[in-house]
Parts: sequence; structure tokens; C-alpha cells
Amino acid sequence: MADLRRTLRQFQSEAPPSGKPARKTAETEKAAHRRASVRAPGRRTPAAALEAPPGLAELPADAPDWMLKSRMLSSALEGTIAQRDPGPRLKACIERAWAAWELNGLTDKQIAKVSNLVMRAHRAIRETARSQLNRAIIDCAEILHAGLPSPLKRRTRFELVLDVVRAVRDEADADAAMIAGTMRLCGWSELMREAAAEAIRIALEEYPPVSSVSNR
Repeated sequence: MADLRRTLRQFQSEAPPSGKPARKTAETEKAAHRRASVRAPGRRTPAAALEAPPGLAELPADAPDWMLKSRMLSSALEGTIAQRDPGPRLKACIERAWAAWELNGLTDKQIAKVSNLVMRAHRAIRETARSQLNRAIIDCAEILHAGLPSPLKRRTRFELVLDVVRAVRDEADADAAMIAGTMRLCGWSELMREAAAEAIRIALEEYPPVSSVSNR
């Protein structure tokens, strides 16, 4: 992370001088207050990344949170590119950001279709009598699997859809069932698991657990 901070400082220090130092105005004071009010960036996104890299316009004084976060993220990404080989931690950060941005390559229309299918399956299976439950779970899973968007259906095992239907049957809250089922069918749960496993692995490599047994 020290390397990224140093790269970003060098990256920003290459901006051409602006001549006389600017006077403090109401707008600049407001901008400073606005930046101070934003949640502090994490250790992977230095606060210095709020500054505009060369060639990019300064953020407006009343920049909303999404704009400030966009600047921090884009500056941090440019910093990793400048390093050529930023190391495994930052590469893993980029993979996580890309996965979150792309959402497994699904469109909004496809996501909505999956969510609607899960909601209908939840309603149908929750209304099924226990005596008919086993057959109903299979029927619901078959309908759900058949209705998935083609790219998703090709890579989704029927056994996974069965598990999703069983899980939504046990969830009384319709919204919670819809979100959990959609995440699993879209592959987001697995994406998050892989990203979390990689983040944990990298963190433990840098900060290995201390043995509770003292070596004497």
C-alpha cells in the first residue's frame, strides 16, 4: 500500500503549476468541508486520490459521495497502472472491482427476469401443502431453470436451482428470499466467496497468525 500511496503522490505531483496560490473562497472552503465529511477511504484507496490527476477537471464544491468515490477509485486504478506490477493485493482489488462492476456480465433485464422467477417460486412453494412439497420443489425448480436467461441457464446446474427453491421455501420474508435466490442463481454468492477467500489469503500472508505456543 505504501507503494500505491507513493505512486499516487508522484502521479499527482506531475500536474503543471497553476501559478499564484489560489485564495480561499467560500467554494473552496465548502469543498474542503465536503471532502472532510466523506467517510475516510480504506487503506487501499488513499485520501490523496481525491485530488484531480493531471488532465482531469477538479470536482465541484458540492460533489456528491458517488462522485468523490469515483475520483478516489479512478485515481487509485491509475496509480496501479503506473506501477506496471502493483503486486497481488492491488491486483485482487481490481478483480473485485471488475466483478462488482460487471455483475457476472448480466444485463438489468436478465437480472430482473431472474428476480421475478425467484419471487414467483417463493410464493408458489410457500403456498404448497407439506404433503405435496417434494414434488412441488422439483416442479418449481424445473420451471425456474427453464425460465432463466439463456446464457445463465447454460451454466446453471439443475441441482443448484433445487437448492435455491428449498432455501426460499424456508425463508418467510419475500424480499430476503428474492435477494438470496437471485444472488445464487446469478453466481454472485460464488463471486463474493472467491473474492473473500483471496482477500483473506493475502491478508494472512502479510499478517500471519501468531502462534499461541511460545518457542523457548
